[in-house]
Amino acid sequence: MCRLLAFNTESFDPKFAEALRKSAQSDPFFSLGSHADGWGVAVYFQVDGEWRSLVYRTKVPIFRDPLFDSVIKTIQGRKAVGVMHVRQGRRFLYALTNNHPYHARARNYDLFFVHNGSIMRKAFPQPMYPATDSFLYFQGIVGLVEEGLPPLEAYSKVSVELMQYASSLNSALLAYDEVYGPSVYYLSYHNRARAREVDEYYAVYRHEGYVFSSTLRLYLGLGERVVEGTVTEIPPSKV
Repeated sequence: MCRLLAFNTESFDPKFAEALRKSAQSDPFFSLGSHADGWGVAVYFQVDGEWRSLVYRTKVPIFRDPLFDSVIKTIQGRKAVGVMHVRQGRRFLYALTNNHPYHARARNYDLFFVHNGSIMRKAFPQPMYPATDSFLYFQGIVGLVEEGLPPLEAYSKVSVELMQYASSLNSALLAYDEVYGPSVYYLSYHNRARAREVDEYYAVYRHEGYVFSSTLRLYLGLGERVVEGTVTEIPPSKV
């Protein structure tokens, strides 16, 4: 299992990224205690009114990465729309390729995806495909976008189909269109019949333009729990 942060804000506040880093190093809700299999970020941010992008992934734990501060300073105080993720893959498919966010180009969109949880392999058309369940989840979304569905609808449709097979579908999808710019969506969902950790571990919270895993709320001391089961867009926040 992993931890995530998604955001759409006029001025990115680094305290949310710092909470993600602390969550990765010490997670009292998680039986293994930390999320040490690397981290990644995909973000669109504005400089002089023009969108720029930054994508960064590494197998180095976020709390040991000497480039963490540099990455965060790049977007600090700027209008930013993006996703961040720290991974605990139990050393399954331990490779840079398997660190989130995953990326794909589908029609006129660049798509980036992060996911926390596990999904039974039998839920997928190619269960033996050599990739993580999170990647296969994303591939389902990409396929529907290629067929013509907007990202929000594709994300919703695939998620509903996977709910019975998943411990958790907590996730976020960043979509960029050259005409309309970036949008970011999230889903909070966990299947209590398949959950391995305490209930609070799977909770997702929101504060203004930020959505985040429960451990971040522990370090931030703020956030309201979101409703489960519905893919939702994060609207732009002035803060």
